[in-house]
Amino acid sequence: LHTHHATVTRLITVLRHTTYSDYTKWPEKLKTASQQPISAQSRRNFGLGGSVTVLGRPAGSVENRHSVAYMTQSVSVYRDLSVIQNVRYFAVLAGAIGRRAEEVVDQVGLTAQRSQLAGTLSGGQLSRVSLACALVGDPELLVLDEPTVGQDPVLREELWAEFRARAASGTTVLVSSHVMDEATRCDELLLLREGELIANDHPAALLQRTGAADFNAAFLRLILATEQEQ
Repeated sequence: LHTHHATVTRLITVLRHTTYSDYTKWPEKLKTASQQPISAQSRRNFGLGGSVTVLGRPAGSVENRHSVAYMTQSVSVYRDLSVIQNVRYFAVLAGAIGRRAEEVVDQVGLTAQRSQLAGTLSGGQLSRVSLACALVGDPELLVLDEPTVGQDPVLREELWAEFRARAASGTTVLVSSHVMDEATRCDELLLLREGELIANDHPAALLQRTGAADFNAAFLRLILATEQEQ
């Protein structure tokens, strides 16, 4: 599968220039362990095969370290540092210069909390610190795991506007989410069910193919069709 547009589902959202190969048997448990090496025994257990290419290079390549950023679903920031200290730290690692750290703190709506210790923030605010740390290096590929969970509606709109702007500028944005209405915000969808890829289509085409009025109904119809084929 080679995609050049934005995608969301079970959501996987892809925006530009990412290559996936042979992951119709992608196990659900690897969604949260995808940074770990996959052993030969694991491949046999899961029926896994093929290869994954990211930005034209094998996944995990050293050359991609400054080109790929990842925001985990669980908060991954230093709680004994302030918001701006966390972001500046990751800015140094990513080679970002100037006032880039301050810019992304403003973008994620934490201007008033920039000097506050991360450990004193709410869960939603902590997630925004993680997002800022991922954005600070202006990566070519931005991987976001449930980035809008726990955010208020206004911030969700602002974050999606930022994701779309980055996609329009050429960044590949990959978003995983369980919120099906976010599928309407994307250009291409990959729907997963129990580790199986059950759909890869554009939103409008998926609704037309399933005859559903919304993506929740479309997803359920695809699941039913898959079960009937088995």
